[in-house]
Amino acid sequence: MQNLQLRSINTSIIIFGIAIITTSFFSYFGWDKTNGGRILKVIDLSIILYYIQHLKLIRKEKGLHFTKETSHIFFYSYFSIIGGFLIYGNPPINSAIGGLDFAFIFIYFILYFNQVQEKQLAKIMLVLTIIITSILLIQQFTFPLAPFGLKSIDDVQNPNDIIEIRNGLIRYRIVSHTFLLFTAFFYWEKLSKQIKITSFIAFGIAILGIYLLLTKQLIATTLITIFISVFLIRNTKIKIIVFCLLAILCTVGFIYKDILFSEMIDSAKEQASEDDIRVLSAYFFLDKIFSNPIGLILGNGHTPLLPQWGEKNGYWVSDVGFIGELFLYGVIYLSVYIQILWKAYKYRRLLPLYIKMFFLSTFFISIMIFPYRMNCEFLTWAIVLYICDLHINKSPLRYS
Repeated sequence: MQNLQLRSINTSIIIFGIAIITTSFFSYFGWDKTNGGRILKVIDLSIILYYIQHLKLIRKEKGLHFTKETSHIFFYSYFSIIGGFLIYGNPPINSAIGGLDFAFIFIYFILYFNQVQEKQLAKIMLVLTIIITSILLIQQFTFPLAPFGLKSIDDVQNPNDIIEIRNGLIRYRIVSHTFLLFTAFFYWEKLSKQIKITSFIAFGIAILGIYLLLTKQLIATTLITIFISVFLIRNTKIKIIVFCLLAILCTVGFIYKDILFSEMIDSAKEQASEDDIRVLSAYFFLDKIFSNPIGLILGNGHTPLLPQWGEKNGYWVSDVGFIGELFLYGVIYLSVYIQILWKAYKYRRLLPLYIKMFFLSTFFISIMIFPYRMNCEFLTWAIVLYICDLHINKSPLRYS
């Protein structure tokens, strides 16, 4: 028992370290992309080796409810190697190496077999959230001393694009939104059950971090999900508490709306009157998708033409979420996400509120930001699916 507890703690520490690496040390400008990429590949291969070593146990274990889905995410992504080679001549070896990053979803199995506790994972997310929000906040005052989250001169064509101002604040692009969403919803559920100053502070830090990312879609999705959470609660007493919390949140937002959202709203209005580049990108990639049945089914992979389309026309595959992933990996791969949502719906009565909110929020924003694309997002989803298992397995209704 003691060895298992120690193994659980050690696994949590390793997961925390890996999480930091997946963010490129919180998008640090001095991060060595070459060596950092090599470190990630070593982690990828280590995770795959763990998966292979435990394959017999994985197949036998009844407590793993997302075995097929997590395995399919990794293996189905490799179908795009075939499609990409046949359509665009993508080098198969490069595509295969790039696909190793999908192995991060196998952390789901590592968490399960080391029996990491839910509260340990929540603490990891909270610490990450505190660090990220602190960076986003402090750098608003220390600029130009801002080593985290700014593009380098090599990443942009126009030097003016390095700094982006939104709502009077500097926008720092730190890869982190899934960590922040997890923490915000976790402590929102805590508050709905019992008002505690610690939970309120943790929730506030997460919401502040989400706001300081200055992504309109993310802010809107978070607020909508919090509102919907009221209708996901059956307990009348808890529902009243959540209504009160929501009323407080809305009141604060209304009072300070000019400070918090004025420029974002104005920006949205201006964009609505112009040809929205995201809409044009969506049409462009949909045309590419349906022009070839092989690409539609298997995916087109990361063709070398992607940077050209982005730089020349502003058509970035990452800007069109679900459609972009459909272009890259095809219908077969995308079907796995639908399967995950269906299974989450099937077990909805057994899952905690914050996990339901995470599923909802990432689904709402998937039209622009697909739920899992990068290492840190696969890591978060591995954690979320594992927590689903924890709650399903401890319920007597799990087989019904």
